[in-house]
Amino acid sequence: MVSLYCQRTGLTLALQDYTDKKTGEMSVLRDLLAGLQDRGVVFTLDALHAQKKRPPPS
Repeated sequence: MVSLYCQRTGLTLALQDYTDKKTGEMSVLRDLLAGLQDRGVVFTLDALHAQKKRPPPS
């Protein structure tokens, strides 16, 4: 399960489950973040999302 959480409001903005371990959490995260483009938000991600080797964007 991947979630987008707003620290200011304390609300979860989006949830998405992933079952395909091949694409995994990184792919789901890209999809969720795409929905927030051009909204002037700041993202804080855990260490998993700071990997140097990433699959190319879909």
